Amino acid sequence: MTETQLNALFGLLPIHYKRFFMTLAMTGIRTGEALGLKWADVNFADREIHVRRAIYRGKETTPKTANSKRSRPMVEKLIEHCSITER
Repeated sequence: MTETQLNALFGLLPIHYKRFFMTLAMTGIRTGEALGLKWADVNFADREIHVRRAIYRGKETTPKTANSKRSRPMVEKLIEHCSITER
């Protein structure tokens, strides 16, 4: 999707869905990995999301491959929408 298309989509979503889809689009993590995120995996100081687990068929599991345990950078727009004050 283009940036314009993403912004149009984000503008239509309720805030709790917006954060989820922004995380997918702006970090490149898989849906199951995003579902497995916990607040402890988000490091606002270093602007990183740490992928440590995934949700598969409703159960917590390890990510798809050993290399899937990784950190992904957070862009400013994602940080603005996921700040603790907005939870």
